[in-house]
Amino acid sequence: MSKTRSEYADVEARGPLVDTQYFVPDGNDAEEGPRSSLLSEEKQSRRGSRAWPRYTRLWGFSSPGVSLATKSVLRLLILLAPSFVTSLVRTVCNARRRSPAGGRAAPKRPLSPTAYLDGVRGVAALVVYVFHWSYLWFPFLRQGWHSSADVSQTDLFLQRPVVRVLHSGRASVTVFFVVSGYVVAVKTLTMIHRGQPDRALDALAGSLFRRPLRLYLPIVVATLISLMLVRCDGIFQKDPTGAGAPPRGDTLRRQLWHWWAHMVHMVNPFRNIDGRANLYSPPYDGNLWTIPIEFKGSLLVFVLLLAFMKAKRWLHIAAALWFTFWLAQLGELDMALFCLGMLLAELSLVFPPGDKSSEPDNTVSTTGNRPRHSLRTFRHVATLFIFFIALHLLSYPENGGYKSPGFRTLSIYVPIFYRGLEDKMQWFWISVGSVLFILALMYSPPLSRYGSCGDEDTANISHISTLPVTAREPSGAISVSIDTGRPEKQPQNQPLLQRPFTTAFAQYLGRISYALYLAHGTVNHTVGTCYLNPAWYAWLSAEAVALDLRGTGLSDAADAVLYRSWSTYVDSAIWGTLVNTFVLFWVADVFCRGVDVPMVKMTRALGNWAWKK
Repeated sequence: MSKTRSEYADVEARGPLVDTQYFVPDGNDAEEGPRSSLLSEEKQSRRGSRAWPRYTRLWGFSSPGVSLATKSVLRLLILLAPSFVTSLVRTVCNARRRSPAGGRAAPKRPLSPTAYLDGVRGVAALVVYVFHWSYLWFPFLRQGWHSSADVSQTDLFLQRPVVRVLHSGRASVTVFFVVSGYVVAVKTLTMIHRGQPDRALDALAGSLFRRPLRLYLPIVVATLISLMLVRCDGIFQKDPTGAGAPPRGDTLRRQLWHWWAHMVHMVNPFRNIDGRANLYSPPYDGNLWTIPIEFKGSLLVFVLLLAFMKAKRWLHIAAALWFTFWLAQLGELDMALFCLGMLLAELSLVFPPGDKSSEPDNTVSTTGNRPRHSLRTFRHVATLFIFFIALHLLSYPENGGYKSPGFRTLSIYVPIFYRGLEDKMQWFWISVGSVLFILALMYSPPLSRYGSCGDEDTANISHISTLPVTAREPSGAISVSIDTGRPEKQPQNQPLLQRPFTTAFAQYLGRISYALYLAHGTVNHTVGTCYLNPAWYAWLSAEAVALDLRGTGLSDAADAVLYRSWSTYVDSAIWGTLVNTFVLFWVADVFCRGVDVPMVKMTRALGNWAWKK
């Protein structure tokens, strides 16, 4: 029997409810962070309001003897504590509240079928951080595997194809753009395919209205924080490359005017962006060069959706393909990636990635299952092949790719615009790899037909009773009911290649992905440089000492000096990585809850206020 929850009643008042098969959080905002289940934001806010009394009862702060100052300090600590710590405390609270007779934990809220894109975005943001952090310590990681005669610098495990994806930040950026093109288009395309052009136009207008606010408001806060750190002497430091720290003005007023001029230049939607030829890196966070490209690509997708909203779908697909190839030939490959992301969203609607062979049969065994099993096997082979090809292309090295095994031939077969320059050849092939990567994840079938009914196994099953079931009442309102019963056996409908990106850690990364991207540069140049700069200059001094010893014929002593210095350098890198990463996750978590999520709510509320009723 279904047990209706009143908290889900009349969800139509909260906004249009899209099909759960193609549900994407907050109508197309690619960096908003995952809303992996319907109406999860309301539940999270209610959970947060109940958290404070629970913490106070648990630790004894709710007694009358506790002063107001102590309670205020506790509130501040809870606010500044990362959510992975408060979640642990919440788990302890629930365990202590549960009866000894054996209370059962509430089932996890099921993820939407597009939740893996949130995980992909989160993992990509983490790889960008690894890229910027590790290449400061070990610049030789940029070199292609066996791309030079000096094998001591080009024969590392982390330089090998496929493995390089773990620290290839440029490849992660291209994945960002494909995912953004998919996400900003899928809601509007879903309504177009349903034959609801009015709702599609409303969704498109709302997305365009919110998009600049969604992208740039958190940046204003993040760069102002960087400005404040710059004004504090000795906190914001340059890295050994000499980059990363903006100039410090004579007065606060001049510093603010300097910040304002760069902010106006960055948000200018009419500024010329000529591919990667004239990238603009703001001095308060050089990693923000991707955001104007993100906004420009979103505008391109919106224009194409509007232009072909009432056209035949094959005509829209043909036009998008033509724009993709044309932009790629012109060197506007980032814009082509947004078009390809939109095409993948259209493809998911024309050919839904659901696996019909995973549906339960009426009989235990029939001869009709053999074609289904063969189709599933073929899909596994095809998607796994595309997946590993994508990983290989995404691992195209920055330096020496045309001399590295596995990429020499690929360096020849590129369009004319990309020939002869290593950066452009890498840009082309990692872009191709990013599209194949998302395509493989999108059409990956489940690993097995049947599985246990655990929370992870049923995470993406859209037809079992743990998912919300919508129904339209005679009054016109939409009611959502949830059947809390859990069957003993259900099809395991979670695609194989999507599983790493639907884990709790990947979904957490997706939630803080935008904050992680905005904060990692500042953390690297405040916390990380405290470990990096002393170790780097100590290593340079050791090299100078070793060079002098070699000049006097003491080669053994020079080797000993270099060995000890390198061991010290690696130890500093390990400790610096641990501390810097912990601080980054903490800052990103607090920034997400204190700035990013409130900005999302504010832009949504502003849109509701400004919209005609």
